[in-house]
Amino acid sequence: MDVKLPSSTGCGQFWDRHLKFLKIALQKEAFLKTVICDSTQDEDIHKLICMVEDSHQSVTLVLQPDSSSEIASLKPKIDKYVSWCASEGIATCYIPQMQKLLGLK
Repeated sequence: MDVKLPSSTGCGQFWDRHLKFLKIALQKEAFLKTVICDSTQDEDIHKLICMVEDSHQSVTLVLQPDSSSEIASLKPKIDKYVSWCASEGIATCYIPQMQKLLGLK
């Protein structure tokens, strides 16, 4: 499930839609993925953590550093988010945006 964070995308807030979709997706095995960029706000990550907790399910959260940003500059932010998730018992990992690194759309 691709979670679009308002601060990362500049788009509207889709928390209700994301939660509705998550409840449907969790009828099967699912994981969440979200892109982290320079503009990603802590508040959005807190809302994402709450959404996972509200689902009462064990899911993995994948954090993807925005490939157009300097990865080294995002690492402290991602490490902080991984730590927050771990403290809430949410399995978290981060992987690059492979499709962009490979030049795929």
